[in-house]
Amino acid sequence: MVSLTHTDTTAGAVALLRWTLPEWLDPVYEAAEMRAVDQWAIEQQGVPSLDLMERAGIGLARVTAAAARGAGHVRIVIGKGNNGGDGLVAARILREDGQPVDVSASHPLEELRGDALANLERLPGAAPRPLEPGLLEGSSAVVDALLGTGFSGEPREPLAGAIRAINEQNAPVVACDVPSGVDASSGEVHGEAVRAQVTATFHGSKVGLHVNPGKGLAGEVSVVEIGIPRGAPAPGSAGLISQRAVALVPRRAQDGSKFTSGTVVVAGGSRGAHGRADDGSVLGAAHRRGLRTGGGAAVGRACVAAQAAGGNDARPARGEWRAHATGA
Repeated sequence: MVSLTHTDTTAGAVALLRWTLPEWLDPVYEAAEMRAVDQWAIEQQGVPSLDLMERAGIGLARVTAAAARGAGHVRIVIGKGNNGGDGLVAARILREDGQPVDVSASHPLEELRGDALANLERLPGAAPRPLEPGLLEGSSAVVDALLGTGFSGEPREPLAGAIRAINEQNAPVVACDVPSGVDASSGEVHGEAVRAQVTATFHGSKVGLHVNPGKGLAGEVSVVEIGIPRGAPAPGSAGLISQRAVALVPRRAQDGSKFTSGTVVVAGGSRGAHGRADDGSVLGAAHRRGLRTGGGAAVGRACVAAQAAGGNDARPARGEWRAHATGA
């Protein structure tokens, strides 16, 4: 992933400077960027927030149905915010499709507000009940609808306990928008975080789903369209390198040689592990990667960091190797 966000701390001020992403990057959203998209759709385009939640919940239900294994109940664990509202929509859709669904809540239902409360009132069948030990065992799938993209920091009780309960059972876990406990903008985790097999994320993928440790917790990322109109504010902070980047690599001329096709430089090594930079594995990598992309020569320099009292420096280790292309 490539980040194009620059932090300027001049004179004590912190400013985020953003650029238009190059076309070879697939954009991903920070939490604030996604909030801006939702706000634009609701306030400027007149899209009801309930409609956005409905489409999000429908997509979540479809991803959950595909991930479910066995004949057990789907169990959806909801928080008190909009992420919980998405889970309630998914519960309604799955029940209407004939799937047995149990809903558990991390907080008293009296704490639900807005669109989440509206979808609680629309839920057919049994009402959500408090999450209790062992309640998730024997599930065909468990949906994490506790915390969404607006969360950062360390989950506190009762959310931390709900996250542990999700992680301790054996059914596939589907995360709603982002695994609970993962910072959607950075992938950072402080404390408990859900380990998902699949994450159904809405409108566009999030930065935190592609940066560890969040990447390792998200599993497969499935983007769900929720009806955001065309022309929505685009993310400008980070993107995933796509196959389109291959077209940027210059093609080597058929009559090119090591004198006219440029040089690929490979620098590597670190304190205690410098050997990998100057052995056959790196030389082979230079041939395979550097020379095959059109370079005329590959040069490697292995260095180790030498830390001594009074400062740091770098010194060469085991010299230098050089490889040349043998054909066009």
